[in-house]
Amino acid sequence: MGHPAKTICLFFLFSSYVLFGQTSNDCLNSIQVCGSLQLGIEPAGVGFDEFSIPSNTRPPCFFGFSDTIWLSFTFVSDGTFGFTITPTNNTDDYDFAVYGPTDDCSLLGDAIRCSTTNPQAAGVSAATGLSTAEPNGDVSEGPGANGDGFLSGLNVLAGETYYVLIDRAIGNESFDIETTGTSQLPETPTINPTPDQELCDLDGPVDERTIFDLATLIPSINNQNNVAVTFHETLDNVSTGADPIELDYVNIANPQTLYYRVENTLTGCFNINEFDLSVSIPFDVTLPENLQICTNDPQPIVLITEPNYAFYEWSNGQSGENLNQITVNTPGTYSVIVTDISGCRATESTTIAGSSIANITEISVTSFAQNNNTAIVNTEGLGEYEYAIDTASNFQDSNTFTGLTNDYYNFYVRDKNGCGTVTKRQLILDYPRYFTPNGDGYHDEWKIIGIGDIEDIASIYIFDRYGKLLKQLSPQSNGWNGIYRGKLLPSSDYWFLLKFNNREDVAGHFLLKR
Repeated sequence: MGHPAKTICLFFLFSSYVLFGQTSNDCLNSIQVCGSLQLGIEPAGVGFDEFSIPSNTRPPCFFGFSDTIWLSFTFVSDGTFGFTITPTNNTDDYDFAVYGPTDDCSLLGDAIRCSTTNPQAAGVSAATGLSTAEPNGDVSEGPGANGDGFLSGLNVLAGETYYVLIDRAIGNESFDIETTGTSQLPETPTINPTPDQELCDLDGPVDERTIFDLATLIPSINNQNNVAVTFHETLDNVSTGADPIELDYVNIANPQTLYYRVENTLTGCFNINEFDLSVSIPFDVTLPENLQICTNDPQPIVLITEPNYAFYEWSNGQSGENLNQITVNTPGTYSVIVTDISGCRATESTTIAGSSIANITEISVTSFAQNNNTAIVNTEGLGEYEYAIDTASNFQDSNTFTGLTNDYYNFYVRDKNGCGTVTKRQLILDYPRYFTPNGDGYHDEWKIIGIGDIEDIASIYIFDRYGKLLKQLSPQSNGWNGIYRGKLLPSSDYWFLLKFNNREDVAGHFLLKR
């Protein structure tokens, strides 16, 4: 059962593939064996009955057919030929028959080798096949315990074709086959690996289906002359060349394995490989929200989105493979386009509001309103502001303050976004409604606070109730102490007149109390 030195390996490595189905072929569609080749067919059924053709004789040692596979071997050199069929579980019972030399499946004639030895009954290994170590006359064995599972090898000539019918009589597993001998088979065509293909589902409703342009893969798979590249949905079909799919292919599962076949159109030799299709669905990305930049003191803001995507394009012109964050320092609307490895794209945008410390343009004052004066703080700026008086606390949203008396006030304006606080001092003009010149240090003079700081005031006049002028005061004076020509005037109502250069005069009365 030894083998000659020259060995050509043909492996049906079913265990290394996921089988999408089982099949049977026939002689006309036999699998052309060339060089070293991996296949993935598991016998299932018998297909067309070649022995219904009168010139074809059923294998003489077979009782019947269960699950069959046809292989064909066309040699390119003279020599010896053998093979070993080994069940992958080392248990199943495989039978075989050899026909030839012939290249016409309708003219098979009689089987030149036939084996149906049952390995368990014979007490031998489950491996079976042809061996040049067997006697030349050992051409048929079986059924049952008859034989050791191996028949004598063949002497073949260049150009001859032989067909091998393999039948799984007992069991349900696949097999490996190794060819042996000194003869040579034609070489399998070169087949280059193809990377997995991933696309984005951008062609309508998201259904995880899209069109793959398989034609674009062909040049990298094989660009030699006299070869054909076809794609198939199942391992069975790619092994037999059956049912090639369209090159504009819509996947039927996600993910999905596709198989491709490179066949030499002159020799019929082929090679197969596989790759995966996957369809990505559109995704979402995020950007930070509710951001502000203080234009008066800009601090950089980092915009960051999800990492680990293929490419990032930002609206400020920055882009890159790993650029999932950028730094900005001006307000505005920013967006990012994120692309994954399949071409799916997601877009997101965010607006950075500009804010700034306020500019107090004016404090509009209503004066001389009997201690109910008002002040409206008018501002300009990008921010949202709040207001306070006297101290930088107890801020309010309204910019209007009421109930103010004659005095100097500090008005505060604070940006709600944290861009800072400004203050402005403002005089509220009003006059005292009474004074008590009794020397106790409180309200001893009638005076208007801050009147000396008013540039357009001309003079202050004080009259008694009969209109007699009692005193003319300078705006810079300390006020009136209730004395007229050295005499203390009695408690009574008195009048005043404020003369202005560029606005309407103000008049009123007040009470002197003793």
